[in-house]
Amino acid sequence: MKDAEVAVEVNGVSRAYGNFLAVKDATFEVLKGSCFGLVGPNGAGKTTLIKILTGLIKPTKGEIRVMEYPAGSIGAKKYIGYLPENFSFNEKWLVMDMMIYIGILYGLPKEEAENRALGLLEWTGLREWSYFRFGELSAGMKQRVGMAQALISDPDILILDEPAASLDPLGRLEVLRKVRELVDEQNKTVLISSHILTELERVLDSVAVMDKGFVVASGKIEDIMEVESFYILEVDKPNFLVEKIKRYDGVTDVSRSRKEIMVKTRDPAEFEKRVLKEILESNIRLFHFWVKGETLEEIFMRLVGKKKKREG
Repeated sequence: MKDAEVAVEVNGVSRAYGNFLAVKDATFEVLKGSCFGLVGPNGAGKTTLIKILTGLIKPTKGEIRVMEYPAGSIGAKKYIGYLPENFSFNEKWLVMDMMIYIGILYGLPKEEAENRALGLLEWTGLREWSYFRFGELSAGMKQRVGMAQALISDPDILILDEPAASLDPLGRLEVLRKVRELVDEQNKTVLISSHILTELERVLDSVAVMDKGFVVASGKIEDIMEVESFYILEVDKPNFLVEKIKRYDGVTDVSRSRKEIMVKTRDPAEFEKRVLKEILESNIRLFHFWVKGETLEEIFMRLVGKKKKREG
């Protein structure tokens, strides 16, 4: 492996179904001990890529390596825990029996599988539901059971395909809080696929943005292309300050509405230093100063928009 810190390497991966290319030359890396997001709309190719990573299907071209091993090999599979999209199980089985059964399938002795199951159900807040039937659980509880079963073999890498898609906002936040806990407290590597971008930015370290089978960009969110920061300033001399701001390096857009000035910049540190100096030296009265980085959803829309312009 080229880098000892890399858990998953995706190298030029494509997957065709007949004449349809679901994934097109995807390349990115997932670092050990990080939370990595595979994001994009439904149909972007995320689930296909995950199926290749877990060994459920083979790529048409390219290669994925998991901790040095080819995806789908026994060596790779021993590192992976997997929660598929729309996780389900026999509705009549007791939750504990299901967990023990899955542990045994992973090769655990029955007693160890039971102990791990109890610990994981405790961790997910479902200990008191251990002897309820799977079909009696709510959608959020079922999803938490799904995460618990993916962890029963104590894998280094956890792969979650749309884990929060069917949940209410509170359920989504709870699942994502647990994801972050796995990374920060247990040093797990988590790859999470989702089209719900707004909540993901709270937990991700890095991201691959997908659209129509292509990886549009990948890396740390703040490093993806030219991430812009958005500022709103309310002052008593907006016309004067707007003309000054227009000359600043890194500023990509300036507009005003009454006393408010809206600014987009690629160099937030330089902008803040210059504009605050300008306000002090010009005796401008500042009523409000607010800054917001781009959301993951805004980054996605901008990247996809740029890609479409290049193709057009």
